Amino acid sequence: MHDPAFDRIDMFDAGARKRILQGREISARDYLNALRRRPAAIAALAEAMADVDVLATPGIGGEAGFLETLDVDVDGARVAFQDIIPRNTMLFDYTGFPALMLPSGAGRSGMPVAMQIVGKPFEDGLCLAVGEAFQALTDHHRRAPEDVETGFV
Repeated sequence: MHDPAFDRIDMFDAGARKRILQGREISARDYLNALRRRPAAIAALAEAMADVDVLATPGIGGEAGFLETLDVDVDGARVAFQDIIPRNTMLFDYTGFPALMLPSGAGRSGMPVAMQIVGKPFEDGLCLAVGEAFQALTDHHRRAPEDVETGFV
């Protein structure tokens, strides 16, 4: 997808550059094998969610990450973005189930943490409604770390 812009890869932020370069290492054979397995994963997840409206999961399982080092602090250990971010999101990216990530508080150092609301196929509106209801009862989405200025109200 990014091949047309690959000659301008230096214009992407460091995190996007790393993901693009990592993606270029996946072979067509591995990609096609993953696509062949996708229907079984979709069916298994749909069966697991048969009796629930939405799932609420941790966002990335750590506080907001550090762009300078491309890592996240998880229980006091620094873990690379690429090793931590997909662990709670990849299943839903892979299966196409709608998922909404939103702020849900602050971690030990005061940086934001997130939750993910996952719905069944074509239940995007329900995920958004649950997220809106959560935000109506909290103010996490209005907070910023003390040393960060925002234009948000």
